[in-house]
Amino acid sequence: MSVLSTFSKYREAIGLQVESFLRSNYLVLVGAAAVLVCALLWRIMFGIANTFVGISEGMAKYGFLALSSAIVAFAYS
Repeated sequence: MSVLSTFSKYREAIGLQVESFLRSNYLVLVGAAAVLVCALLWRIMFGIANTFVGISEGMAKYGFLALSSAIVAFAYS
């Protein structure tokens, strides 16, 4: 029984540490997730557009980057 109670205490302590980390670093984690989603959307949109339409790469690259940034920003607010 003492082994189980020791493990449950450690599990509770680790849970409290994780909760504290998430509370203190919430904005950093949300920002990192937003950057990853933005990059993923950018690559998907550019890949789809490049498949169907022959577009100049420089103009489309930054246009889709702006569009994916706007999508992520408006989705968060």
